[in-house]
Amino acid sequence: MKSIVTITSDHDAHIPFVQSHLEQEMIVITGESILARHELSYYVGENGTEVVFKGDPLHDVSAVWYRKPNSFSRVDVPVHKTFEKYARTSLDGHLNQLRVQFHEATWVSDYYALARAENKTLQLRLASKLGFKIPETLFTSDVKAARDFLNEHQTAVVKTMARAFPSDDTQSYYFFARKITKHDAPIIRNLHLAPAIIQRAVEPAADLRVTVVGNQAFAAQVIVNEEDKDAPVRDWRRDYHYDKVKFSKYVLPSGIKTACIELVKDLGLRFGAIDLVIDKENQIWFLEINPNGQWAFVEVDTGLPIGRAIELQCLNPPTR
Repeated sequence: MKSIVTITSDHDAHIPFVQSHLEQEMIVITGESILARHELSYYVGENGTEVVFKGDPLHDVSAVWYRKPNSFSRVDVPVHKTFEKYARTSLDGHLNQLRVQFHEATWVSDYYALARAENKTLQLRLASKLGFKIPETLFTSDVKAARDFLNEHQTAVVKTMARAFPSDDTQSYYFFARKITKHDAPIIRNLHLAPAIIQRAVEPAADLRVTVVGNQAFAAQVIVNEEDKDAPVRDWRRDYHYDKVKFSKYVLPSGIKTACIELVKDLGLRFGAIDLVIDKENQIWFLEINPNGQWAFVEVDTGLPIGRAIELQCLNPPTR
Protein backbone atom coordinates (compact mmCIF):
# COMPACT_ATOMS: atom_id res chain seq x y z
CA MET A 1 0.00 0.00 0.00
CA LYS A 2 1.20 3.49 -0.81
CA SER A 3 2.43 5.62 2.09
CA ILE A 4 1.18 9.06 3.12
CA VAL A 5 3.62 11.33 4.95
CA THR A 6 2.47 14.25 7.10
CA ILE A 7 4.99 16.89 8.13
CA THR A 8 3.60 18.74 11.11
CA SER A 9 4.08 19.40 14.83
CA ASP A 10 3.14 17.30 17.82
CA HIS A 11 -0.50 17.39 18.90
CA ASP A 12 -1.81 18.70 15.55
CA ALA A 13 -5.58 18.63 16.07
CA HIS A 14 -6.25 18.36 12.32
CA ILE A 15 -4.67 14.93 11.85
CA PRO A 16 -7.65 12.86 13.14
CA PHE A 17 -10.06 14.65 10.78
CA VAL A 18 -8.19 13.15 7.83
CA GLN A 19 -6.80 9.97 9.38
CA SER A 20 -10.33 8.74 10.10
CA HIS A 21 -10.93 8.48 6.34
CA LEU A 22 -7.70 6.63 5.51
CA GLU A 23 -7.21 2.88 5.37
CA GLN A 24 -3.51 3.23 6.21
CA GLU A 25 -1.82 5.04 9.08
CA MET A 26 -0.14 8.30 8.22
CA ILE A 27 3.61 8.52 8.75
CA VAL A 28 3.75 11.66 10.90
CA ILE A 29 7.10 13.43 11.01
CA THR A 30 7.62 16.29 13.47
CA GLY A 31 10.54 18.29 14.72
CA GLU A 32 9.75 17.10 18.21
CA SER A 33 10.26 13.50 17.07
CA ILE A 34 13.89 14.30 16.21
CA LEU A 35 14.43 15.65 19.71
CA ALA A 36 12.88 12.41 20.99
CA ARG A 37 15.80 10.62 19.23
CA HIS A 38 13.70 9.16 16.42
CA GLU A 39 15.92 8.73 13.39
CA LEU A 40 15.46 11.03 10.40
CA SER A 41 18.17 10.39 7.81
CA TYR A 42 18.71 11.13 4.13
CA TYR A 43 20.91 8.74 2.17
CA VAL A 44 21.98 10.35 -1.11
CA GLY A 45 23.59 8.42 -3.95
CA GLU A 46 23.58 7.93 -7.69
CA ASN A 47 20.03 6.57 -7.56
CA GLY A 48 18.61 9.53 -5.66
CA THR A 49 17.75 10.09 -2.02
CA GLU A 50 16.34 7.58 0.42
CA VAL A 51 14.58 9.01 3.47
CA VAL A 52 14.64 6.90 6.63
CA PHE A 53 12.36 7.69 9.58
CA LYS A 54 12.38 5.72 12.83
CA GLY A 55 14.60 3.16 11.12
CA ASP A 56 12.22 2.54 8.20
CA PRO A 57 12.99 3.63 4.61
CA LEU A 58 10.11 5.67 3.24
CA HIS A 59 9.34 4.06 -0.10
CA ASP A 60 6.25 4.38 -2.30
CA VAL A 61 5.18 7.72 -0.82
CA SER A 62 2.16 8.81 -2.86
CA ALA A 63 1.24 11.98 -0.97
CA VAL A 64 2.75 14.47 1.46
CA TRP A 65 0.61 16.69 3.66
CA TYR A 66 2.72 19.68 4.68
CA ARG A 67 0.93 21.07 7.72
CA LYS A 68 2.58 23.37 10.25
CA PRO A 69 5.86 21.95 11.56
CA ASN A 70 7.25 24.00 14.44
CA SER A 71 10.42 25.92 13.89
CA PHE A 72 12.99 24.85 16.45
CA SER A 73 13.16 28.48 17.57
CA ARG A 74 9.88 27.69 19.37
CA VAL A 75 11.05 24.42 20.90
CA ASP A 76 13.17 23.92 23.99
CA VAL A 77 16.52 22.44 22.99
CA PRO A 78 18.45 20.82 25.84
CA VAL A 79 21.82 22.51 25.27
CA HIS A 80 23.76 25.28 26.98
CA LYS A 81 22.56 28.76 26.02
CA THR A 82 25.85 29.35 24.16
CA PHE A 83 24.90 26.62 21.68
CA GLU A 84 21.12 27.20 21.41
CA LYS A 85 21.20 29.09 18.11
CA TYR A 86 23.69 26.60 16.64
CA ALA A 87 21.58 23.61 17.66
CA ARG A 88 18.28 25.14 16.57
CA THR A 89 19.51 26.15 13.12
CA SER A 90 21.09 22.71 12.68
CA LEU A 91 17.81 21.04 13.58
CA ASP A 92 15.81 23.36 11.32
CA GLY A 93 18.19 22.70 8.46
CA HIS A 94 17.87 18.95 8.94
CA LEU A 95 14.06 18.91 9.10
CA ASN A 96 13.82 21.31 6.16
CA GLN A 97 15.52 18.79 3.85
CA LEU A 98 12.10 17.14 3.73
CA ARG A 99 10.77 20.04 1.70
CA VAL A 100 12.35 18.72 -1.49
CA GLN A 101 11.91 14.96 -0.98
CA PHE A 102 9.27 12.65 -2.46
CA HIS A 103 9.22 14.57 -5.74
CA GLU A 104 6.88 12.06 -7.37
CA ALA A 105 4.29 12.42 -4.61
CA THR A 106 1.32 14.78 -4.51
CA TRP A 107 2.06 17.61 -2.06
CA VAL A 108 -0.66 19.42 -0.14
CA SER A 109 0.85 21.84 -0.77
CA ASP A 110 4.37 22.26 -2.14
CA TYR A 111 6.41 24.15 0.46
CA TYR A 112 7.80 26.71 -1.98
CA ALA A 113 4.35 27.36 -3.42
CA LEU A 114 3.15 27.91 0.16
CA ALA A 115 5.97 30.36 0.84
CA ARG A 116 5.21 32.32 -2.34
CA ALA A 117 1.48 32.32 -1.63
CA GLU A 118 2.06 33.97 1.77
CA ASN A 119 2.88 37.20 -0.07
CA LYS A 120 -0.17 39.38 0.49
CA THR A 121 0.52 41.83 -2.32
CA LEU A 122 0.53 38.84 -4.68
CA GLN A 123 -2.71 37.54 -3.13
CA LEU A 124 -4.50 40.85 -3.68
CA ARG A 125 -3.21 41.22 -7.24
CA LEU A 126 -4.33 37.73 -8.28
CA ALA A 127 -7.67 38.09 -6.49
CA SER A 128 -8.38 41.35 -8.30
CA LYS A 129 -7.45 39.75 -11.61
CA LEU A 130 -10.01 37.01 -10.94
CA GLY A 131 -12.75 39.61 -10.42
CA PHE A 132 -12.81 39.90 -6.62
CA LYS A 133 -13.49 43.29 -5.10
CA ILE A 134 -10.46 44.24 -3.00
CA PRO A 135 -10.12 47.20 -0.61
CA GLU A 136 -7.40 49.78 -1.28
CA THR A 137 -4.40 48.63 0.70
CA LEU A 138 -1.10 50.17 1.82
CA PHE A 139 1.93 48.17 2.96
CA THR A 140 4.28 50.64 4.59
CA SER A 141 7.04 51.45 7.06
CA ASP A 142 6.42 55.20 6.67
CA VAL A 143 4.27 57.24 9.09
CA LYS A 144 3.56 59.99 6.55
CA ALA A 145 2.33 57.48 3.96
CA ALA A 146 0.09 55.94 6.62
CA ARG A 147 -1.32 59.31 7.67
CA ASP A 148 -1.96 60.32 4.06
CA PHE A 149 -3.81 57.04 3.53
CA LEU A 150 -5.93 57.61 6.65
CA ASN A 151 -6.69 61.19 5.61
CA GLU A 152 -8.00 59.83 2.32
CA HIS A 153 -9.99 56.91 3.73
CA GLN A 154 -10.98 58.16 7.20
CA THR A 155 -11.39 54.65 8.63
CA ALA A 156 -9.05 51.76 8.00
CA VAL A 157 -8.04 48.40 9.36
CA VAL A 158 -4.42 47.93 10.41
CA LYS A 159 -2.88 44.45 10.27
CA THR A 160 0.50 43.17 11.30
CA MET A 161 3.03 41.66 8.91
CA ALA A 162 4.73 39.85 11.79
CA ARG A 163 4.97 36.10 12.08
CA ALA A 164 5.79 36.09 15.80
CA PHE A 165 4.04 37.91 18.62
CA PRO A 166 4.79 39.14 22.13
CA SER A 167 4.68 36.42 24.75
CA ASP A 168 2.74 38.65 27.18
CA ASP A 169 -0.90 37.66 26.60
CA THR A 170 -2.12 40.92 28.16
CA GLN A 171 -0.70 42.76 25.14
CA SER A 172 -2.02 40.39 22.45
CA TYR A 173 -5.18 42.48 21.94
CA TYR A 174 -3.11 45.08 20.11
CA PHE A 175 -1.71 42.70 17.52
CA PHE A 176 -4.96 41.57 15.91
CA ALA A 177 -6.49 43.45 12.98
CA ARG A 178 -8.16 46.57 14.36
CA LYS A 179 -10.01 49.62 13.11
CA ILE A 180 -8.15 52.92 13.23
CA THR A 181 -8.65 56.53 12.10
CA LYS A 182 -6.25 59.40 11.48
CA HIS A 183 -6.50 60.21 15.18
CA ASP A 184 -4.87 56.92 16.21
CA ALA A 185 -1.32 58.25 15.91
CA PRO A 186 0.14 55.97 18.61
CA ILE A 187 -0.80 52.94 16.52
CA ILE A 188 1.33 54.04 13.56
CA ARG A 189 4.16 56.20 14.92
CA ASN A 190 6.69 53.34 15.06
CA LEU A 191 6.09 51.82 11.65
CA HIS A 192 9.82 52.00 10.93
CA LEU A 193 10.21 49.35 13.63
CA ALA A 194 7.21 47.21 12.65
CA PRO A 195 5.84 47.86 9.13
CA ALA A 196 2.13 47.19 8.79
CA ILE A 197 -0.72 46.69 6.35
CA ILE A 198 -3.33 49.43 6.33
CA GLN A 199 -6.52 48.66 4.43
CA ARG A 200 -9.61 50.72 3.75
CA ALA A 201 -12.26 49.50 6.16
CA VAL A 202 -15.17 47.62 4.63
CA GLU A 203 -18.14 47.90 6.97
CA PRO A 204 -19.07 44.25 7.39
CA ALA A 205 -22.47 42.67 7.47
CA ALA A 206 -20.83 39.24 7.74
CA ASP A 207 -17.44 37.52 7.63
CA LEU A 208 -16.92 34.37 5.57
CA ARG A 209 -14.30 31.65 5.71
CA VAL A 210 -13.93 29.63 2.51
CA THR A 211 -11.82 26.47 2.70
CA VAL A 212 -10.73 25.29 -0.74
CA VAL A 213 -9.60 21.70 -1.30
CA GLY A 214 -8.77 20.92 -4.90
CA ASN A 215 -11.93 21.57 -6.91
CA GLN A 216 -14.17 22.00 -3.88
CA ALA A 217 -14.91 25.10 -1.83
CA PHE A 218 -16.51 24.88 1.62
CA ALA A 219 -17.97 28.19 2.80
CA ALA A 220 -18.88 29.12 6.35
CA GLN A 221 -20.19 32.30 7.92
CA VAL A 222 -18.64 33.59 11.11
CA ILE A 223 -21.31 34.07 13.77
CA VAL A 224 -20.13 36.74 16.22
CA ASN A 225 -21.71 37.67 19.55
CA GLU A 226 -23.85 40.80 19.23
CA GLU A 227 -21.85 42.71 21.84
CA ASP A 228 -18.63 42.18 19.85
CA LYS A 229 -19.89 43.29 16.43
CA ASP A 230 -18.84 46.93 16.83
CA ALA A 231 -15.59 46.29 18.69
CA PRO A 232 -12.47 48.08 17.40
CA VAL A 233 -10.77 44.73 16.85
CA ARG A 234 -11.98 43.24 13.55
CA ASP A 235 -10.36 39.80 13.69
CA TRP A 236 -12.63 36.84 14.38
CA ARG A 237 -9.57 34.73 15.28
CA ARG A 238 -9.28 36.66 18.53
CA ASP A 239 -12.94 36.06 19.34
CA TYR A 240 -12.59 32.39 18.46
CA HIS A 241 -9.65 32.15 20.85
CA TYR A 242 -11.99 33.36 23.60
CA ASP A 243 -14.83 31.07 22.43
CA LYS A 244 -16.97 33.98 21.23
CA VAL A 245 -17.64 32.88 17.64
CA LYS A 246 -19.19 29.91 15.86
CA PHE A 247 -19.51 28.95 12.20
CA SER A 248 -22.49 28.04 10.08
CA LYS A 249 -22.73 26.78 6.51
CA TYR A 250 -22.99 29.43 3.81
CA VAL A 251 -23.90 29.10 0.13
CA LEU A 252 -21.54 31.15 -2.03
CA PRO A 253 -22.61 32.68 -5.34
CA SER A 254 -21.30 30.39 -8.08
CA GLY A 255 -18.97 33.06 -9.51
CA ILE A 256 -17.33 33.70 -6.14
CA LYS A 257 -16.99 29.97 -5.50
CA THR A 258 -15.27 29.46 -8.86
CA ALA A 259 -12.95 32.42 -8.23
CA CYS A 260 -11.92 30.98 -4.84
CA ILE A 261 -10.99 27.66 -6.46
CA GLU A 262 -9.12 29.40 -9.27
CA LEU A 263 -7.17 31.59 -6.85
CA VAL A 264 -5.86 28.54 -5.01
CA LYS A 265 -4.83 26.97 -8.34
CA ASP A 266 -3.19 30.18 -9.56
CA LEU A 267 -1.07 30.22 -6.39
CA GLY A 268 0.10 26.68 -7.14
CA LEU A 269 -1.72 25.24 -4.13
CA ARG A 270 -4.09 22.34 -3.50
CA PHE A 271 -5.53 23.90 -0.36
CA GLY A 272 -6.27 27.40 0.89
CA ALA A 273 -8.35 29.15 3.56
CA ILE A 274 -9.83 32.39 2.22
CA ASP A 275 -11.26 35.25 4.25
CA LEU A 276 -14.06 37.24 2.63
CA VAL A 277 -16.37 39.93 3.98
CA ILE A 278 -19.89 40.88 2.93
CA ASP A 279 -20.58 44.61 3.21
CA LYS A 280 -23.83 46.36 4.07
CA GLU A 281 -24.73 46.51 0.33
CA ASN A 282 -24.32 42.72 0.06
CA GLN A 283 -21.08 43.02 -1.94
CA ILE A 284 -18.42 40.37 -1.28
CA TRP A 285 -14.84 41.54 -0.75
CA PHE A 286 -11.62 39.53 -0.72
CA LEU A 287 -9.36 40.14 2.29
CA GLU A 288 -6.68 37.44 2.22
CA ILE A 289 -5.86 33.78 1.82
CA ASN A 290 -4.01 31.64 4.33
CA PRO A 291 -2.33 29.00 2.16
CA ASN A 292 -2.04 26.60 5.09
CA GLY A 293 -4.85 27.79 7.33
CA GLN A 294 -6.61 26.02 10.16
CA TRP A 295 -9.99 24.45 9.38
CA ALA A 296 -10.88 21.77 11.94
CA PHE A 297 -13.03 24.21 13.94
CA VAL A 298 -15.09 24.90 10.81
CA GLU A 299 -15.75 21.20 10.31
CA VAL A 300 -16.68 20.78 13.99
CA ASP A 301 -19.26 23.60 13.87
CA THR A 302 -20.71 22.99 10.40
CA GLY A 303 -20.15 19.34 9.57
CA LEU A 304 -18.60 20.36 6.24
CA PRO A 305 -16.51 17.35 5.09
CA ILE A 306 -13.19 19.16 4.73
CA GLY A 307 -11.08 16.32 6.12
CA ARG A 308 -12.76 13.84 3.80
CA ALA A 309 -12.08 16.13 0.84
CA ILE A 310 -8.38 16.39 1.72
CA GLU A 311 -8.17 12.60 1.89
CA LEU A 312 -10.19 11.93 -1.26
CA GLN A 313 -9.03 14.71 -3.57
CA CYS A 314 -5.44 15.12 -2.51
CA LEU A 315 -3.93 12.43 -0.32
CA ASN A 316 -5.66 9.24 -1.41
CA PRO A 317 -7.62 9.79 -4.64
CA PRO A 318 -9.44 6.75 -6.00
CA THR A 319 -7.68 4.85 -8.78
CA ARG A 320 -9.29 5.01 -12.19
